[in-house]
Amino acid sequence: MSKNDYMTPPELAVDLNVKVQTLAQWRYYGRGPFFVKVEGEVRYPLESIKKYKDELVEKTHIKMEANKQRQRVKSNGFANA
Repeated sequence: MSKNDYMTPPELAVDLNVKVQTLAQWRYYGRGPFFVKVEGEVRYPLESIKKYKDELVEKTHIKMEANKQRQRVKSNGFANA
């Protein structure tokens, strides 16, 4: 893989609109996109970033569908059933 196949933490922070410190916390807690260390420096493979974003989109869609279902149940008068 070439240098262009990775993002640095500052680059990814801009891309995801989070702080670099947030990425560090995600790494510590095992969250966020997969990362590797190249010569002691954290790097995020572009493929892992794409996978992470795809998973976020999928989770968002699932949550939106669940919310729609709850609203349908409430509007049908089954909220206390």
